Amino acid sequence: MAPMPTIEFASGSGLDAGARLSLCADLIQTAAETPPSPVRYARWLRDHGVSDRETGVFLASLLGIRGRSSLEAGTVAGELRKALEKGGQEGDAFRTALFERMLALDGYLALHVLGAFKTSNGLLSDRELYARISSPSYGGRRPTSAGLGHWLTWMLTLGAIEKVGFQRRLTPMAEAGLAYLEGASEEELRPPPEEEEEPPAPVAGATPQAPVAEAAPTAAPEPAPAPAPEPVTASVPPLLEAPPEVDESLAPSAYAPHHRFFSEAIPRDAACEASARRVLAWWHAAGCPAADRASALGIELAAGPHGGVDGTRLFALFAAARCLEAGPGGRALWAALAGVGTLERLYREETSLEEVLEGPVGEAPAAGLLVDLVRYRRRLQGEAGRALARARTSEQLLEALTAVAGTTAGAHLFWIPREMRLAGLWRFPEVERLCPVPTAAVREHAYRLGLLPGHYARGTEELALAARRLSVWFRASEGFDLPLAHFARTYGCAFHCERSALCHLDCREREGPGPVDL
Repeated sequence: MAPMPTIEFASGSGLDAGARLSLCADLIQTAAETPPSPVRYARWLRDHGVSDRETGVFLASLLGIRGRSSLEAGTVAGELRKALEKGGQEGDAFRTALFERMLALDGYLALHVLGAFKTSNGLLSDRELYARISSPSYGGRRPTSAGLGHWLTWMLTLGAIEKVGFQRRLTPMAEAGLAYLEGASEEELRPPPEEEEEPPAPVAGATPQAPVAEAAPTAAPEPAPAPAPEPVTASVPPLLEAPPEVDESLAPSAYAPHHRFFSEAIPRDAACEASARRVLAWWHAAGCPAADRASALGIELAAGPHGGVDGTRLFALFAAARCLEAGPGGRALWAALAGVGTLERLYREETSLEEVLEGPVGEAPAAGLLVDLVRYRRRLQGEAGRALARARTSEQLLEALTAVAGTTAGAHLFWIPREMRLAGLWRFPEVERLCPVPTAAVREHAYRLGLLPGHYARGTEELALAARRLSVWFRASEGFDLPLAHFARTYGCAFHCERSALCHLDCREREGPGPVDL
């Protein structure tokens, strides 16, 4: 028997034995009749109640279903299908064939776990079994206790092991399999770390059957030139729709392995471009939604008679930015301000702050933000406002914006140049460097995709650095931060993502813990 690779076992949370066998049978039939693409496979799993990526990956390995553009039934799946046709999913032939395949996936583990029952009184608990494979005599890769639990769950499902109270014991099926494994040397059963191809799985059951695996070649073939790498299209996370196809020349598999976040030798620019294009494709597929645009907030931006911007509208932008930064309470305050036309009267000093607070606006949540708006008015009518009109570089613009709002507007300080640029009112070239709005959600998702080196921002200068970095990948024609903001709301990314292996995107979550972001 050829050596087998170590595999991560998974049994599907919430599935009973019948559902597990039914899942195997349905997947074999589906792969044989209508081979699914990786995207369709993720949806198929979702429709069959499987939401964890580990079970989807393991099922494909267990049933011998392979492929890049489509998951097709290979020789292993063909033999399993023949066994299925003999007696159905509950029949002995199908269970025995799956049992043989389970032993073949990690014969070394099976030999030591099943063999442990022979050296005891025939009854062992899960804890005792794990202690046996944790001993120094075990030379293979040890599974985690959870991984061993999944393996034992499959043994119970297939009828190779049965429960006796809180312990377990072997059935005749497992005893026959153990007898076969004991006839092979440990070197033949040891799973090598670099093995990639699935070798044969000739394991006898209670009744000898044909091996459920592809036959190993008797002689090594002549070396052949390595084939050109095929682009890999990963499936999307379950419960999510796939983004539309993008230029596969920029797909992650085309330019680098998934170690680009930890190795400067990988061309990061191409990787970032690929991630940015996928985010843009997701945004375009949704119709380019644009949340929190100035027009949606009732602010009509237009140039004044001398090409400048009306002071009232500029004041409204600062007020809106402050309200957006304050969250739901600030949005409620904005609705109250815009509803009664208070902003224009407040800017022109046709009303006092006391009068505003005594009216309906004073009853709105976060009404205390009005104090900041009064400060904005005074500064816009003074030197800070004139500096804003003179700004022609990103440094001058950032200094002028900060002179008006200080740190009170947070990340939404950059919402002001974004709206002015998208309205065509601020056109000097460097303005675009400050137009992406680096909110916490945008920074987190950009960080996961490798577009930012970190997701924290301590003050206006670090927010500006994040905006400048994002402006490289998202420009005016691409809505600046709007695609990333939409992606953050809808795609379902998260730290410690449980669905990263089935996702299209090449992100840090696919590599486990990344560098510490201090």
